[in-house]
Amino acid sequence: MNTSSPVLILPQKRVRIDFERIAIAWNNGQTESLLVHGLLPLLKAAKDVVLITEGSNHQFGASASDMTQYLKAHGVKARRKQLTATNTADALVKTAKEEKAGMLVCGAYTRRSLTSQRLFGGVTQHLLNGSDFPVIMMHV
Repeated sequence: MNTSSPVLILPQKRVRIDFERIAIAWNNGQTESLLVHGLLPLLKAAKDVVLITEGSNHQFGASASDMTQYLKAHGVKARRKQLTATNTADALVKTAKEEKAGMLVCGAYTRRSLTSQRLFGGVTQHLLNGSDFPVIMMHV
């Protein structure tokens, strides 16, 4: 995961990968911006792209509105969806499924433990271990 390149992560069970509808977990971060830029050809080919935001800005990057406009300027059929749930990981997957997305695109985040080992953050850990949904992640 420490490649600074997008990585496709598939669940253990067999799933159909659908590139026609794509959900992006957006939190204004540099990682998400780089990921979206790198996936522009894939996003342009999609019939529908939805940016899912939880509302609070954790980073100092482009807002969801700005990114939606950026995507539209590049020919992507993009829109925005606001989360209201408290469990972000479950809500991201649930919302992506409700939006009929075939995959979720998001940044992967880490945190240091008391023993100085790198651990994935809560949402990233959940998506890696507890999700039955295809995910494209990137860690910078």
